[in-house]
Amino acid sequence: MTALDVLRDPLPAGPFDVVYDSGCFHHLAPHRRITYRERILPLLAPDGRYGIVTFSQERQLSLPDRDVLTSGDQGGGMSFLLEDLERIFAPLRPLDVRPVREDVAGTFGADFLNAGLFRV
Repeated sequence: MTALDVLRDPLPAGPFDVVYDSGCFHHLAPHRRITYRERILPLLAPDGRYGIVTFSQERQLSLPDRDVLTSGDQGGGMSFLLEDLERIFAPLRPLDVRPVREDVAGTFGADFLNAGLFRV
């Protein structure tokens, strides 16, 4: 597997049934979110799914976008409310958007994360 810059490098040719992001989106500067979405969502096949795990603003506060844009400091990553994820990925239909749970045996979970599953 080769690392690439999702905002600049050529992406693999789609369409894909599933695209999953665990740890990229919440490290993007606010002004780069549109580029990310414009590059990722067209990779989805008709009826495709997009999954994302991000830092949770409900449990791990981050600076407001305006402060990040003026300072350039994300403080280790941005966090998002569940409603933020639904709004940002509004071109897709949410199937399940919720906090990640750490109390489910045999699964990975950390209570400072939110997860979303969306459908084309």
